[in-house]
Amino acid sequence: MMSIMNRYKNLTIGVLALQGDYEQHCRQLEVLGVEPVEVRTESQFGIIDGLIIPGGESTTMSILLERFGLRCTVSDFAKKNPVWGTCAGMILLSKRIADNQSDVKPLGLLDIDVVRNGYGRQIFSFEEDVKTKLGKDIESLPATFIRAPKIIRTGEGV
Repeated sequence: MMSIMNRYKNLTIGVLALQGDYEQHCRQLEVLGVEPVEVRTESQFGIIDGLIIPGGESTTMSILLERFGLRCTVSDFAKKNPVWGTCAGMILLSKRIADNQSDVKPLGLLDIDVVRNGYGRQIFSFEEDVKTKLGKDIESLPATFIRAPKIIRTGEGV
């Protein structure tokens, strides 16, 4: 496992830090031995090797991409570099948002269609203990179930 980690430690990974859970993504990159950069300006794209668009609120993130003039910068960066989106980040990367009542403007970088609230609205999120078999024992573990986007179509190359 460590040799795999060493392969990536010289990469500089940016985490779009306009809104959402960018701090947790940065912490996880640090655990992997990667130095993260919280990306908020166009000039920072020149020093990163890849970009993560974190989860958060896709409507707000879409508005902030416009407000900070980063929509074209992200699109241009993605033509030559890897970009990964989690939750709201995936929504922004999509080609089409099926239930786009909030007028989120997707970047069209990933050939998928999504439903923003594919598993229900935020008020339907809940916490519950789940039982699972770990070895020979049955353990009760706390689990959090939150709303999430659902991919409803994938393109040929996805």
